[in-house]
Amino acid sequence: FRCPSLRPPQIPTDRRMAPSSVAVAKTGARSKKPTAASGRSGIDDVDTAAGEILKAFQTFDKNGDGFISRDELSTLLQTLDKAVWTQRKITSLLRVIDRDRNGKIDYDEFVRWMMGGPSTDKDRKAVMSVVPKTGTSSQVGSEQALAAEAAEKPVADAEGQAELDKVLEQMFEFYDEDGDGQIERIEILNGEERRIGKLDFGPKVRKATVEWFKQAGAEGTPVAGMYLSKEKWRAAIVKSAVEEAGIDASVEPGKLAAWFRENRANLFEDTKTAASLAPASGAEFETKEGVAVKEPPTYPLTCEFKEVAEKINEAASFQRTVLVLSSGLTEVETFLQYRMNSLLDCKQIISETLVKKTKSTEEAQADAREALAKAMNSSGFCKPLHVRLNNSAFDFNKFCCDDFPAEVFNPKVWTIENAFKREFFDSGHKLALEVEDGKKWKDFFVLISSTFDLEKAKEFLSDKIPCFDDLAVIIVDPASVS
Repeated sequence: FRCPSLRPPQIPTDRRMAPSSVAVAKTGARSKKPTAASGRSGIDDVDTAAGEILKAFQTFDKNGDGFISRDELSTLLQTLDKAVWTQRKITSLLRVIDRDRNGKIDYDEFVRWMMGGPSTDKDRKAVMSVVPKTGTSSQVGSEQALAAEAAEKPVADAEGQAELDKVLEQMFEFYDEDGDGQIERIEILNGEERRIGKLDFGPKVRKATVEWFKQAGAEGTPVAGMYLSKEKWRAAIVKSAVEEAGIDASVEPGKLAAWFRENRANLFEDTKTAASLAPASGAEFETKEGVAVKEPPTYPLTCEFKEVAEKINEAASFQRTVLVLSSGLTEVETFLQYRMNSLLDCKQIISETLVKKTKSTEEAQADAREALAKAMNSSGFCKPLHVRLNNSAFDFNKFCCDDFPAEVFNPKVWTIENAFKREFFDSGHKLALEVEDGKKWKDFFVLISSTFDLEKAKEFLSDKIPCFDDLAVIIVDPASVS
């Protein structure tokens, strides 16, 4: 990056602006004629366009890691007007700017958008309005000061940062039992009990864990549910490790990653065990060729943990919607989350619509439709729709609507023709699904998972799930998991 007196701070060399973006930024900043930057970003002086864009990026990138996360974007925009900047609008804006779809905005993406990427002038002006204002007479000096400050700060090596990111992702999966992208109060307690051991996880340790959870930024109440976002968990766990290990994460991220692996070894053993139990990618729920099953088994049936995938395949081959009951075994949910499927997380819907109230029921139904559509058309192929109940009694009889029809739970009714008539895919994909006797369509089915046992399922789910009596209920034997 060679733009005079303009250098993005703390951005690893492999994440900096592409040459094309540098050229665009320079052109927008030095042109004597009005440019897209001056008209569309709320910047009045085109000579300071590049500097203003840099300052805007720095303002949002609070932790200085070279990216703007969803939390960072949301925090500042909601200070302007929460009524305008809803979670849905913020998500839409993130999708527009985030060209590589990795869930965060890098400097290259930010520059391209500010220089005239797809969006409205109003959105760009809103983004610029949160940038601290400086006098024009001191603009050049401010930019030089920023560049000097950035030059003095050591830049973490990209390889070490990548390793730390990988380690933190594995650790997060250890605690996030239901895979909904956030950690609940019960999940942090369960995780710490597994990590430390039941005998050592006494009342004092439990209390300290809850206190850490709150200080990390968990939202909600113990009664309604407390949740810690991935972003806040990551910041808190790194801070705790830095204080304990005395390692500067910004300078030696690789060394901190090694410290985590050495001092939190059992976290990685847990995720390795779950991964080793998972079948190979691309063949998770496919019926084995050459095996002729004469008649369907009688449901409900009980099986060992190692037989779960086989029993799911078997039920799907008979066109049955599957309900897997894990009887409280977290290993089953961990196992299922490694599958290649489209996920519909019921606890996340409850959290967003009832606890946090960041989405309306209609918005949640639209999201459910998107998950269903993805299961029926994933790059031209089909895959299972995983409806994850966890320990909730989510009422699908009330939730189902035109966007997410109750017929989905009845494979004999939910056909290619029915899905096409409801406009879940176009005629081209319909034709592709119908060839070879519907071979691709057979890969689509609904898999429901719950931590309930059979008794609780009958009591709490029988009137919540459409066609409950026709489900292929598979109960995982708790004794089969050591």
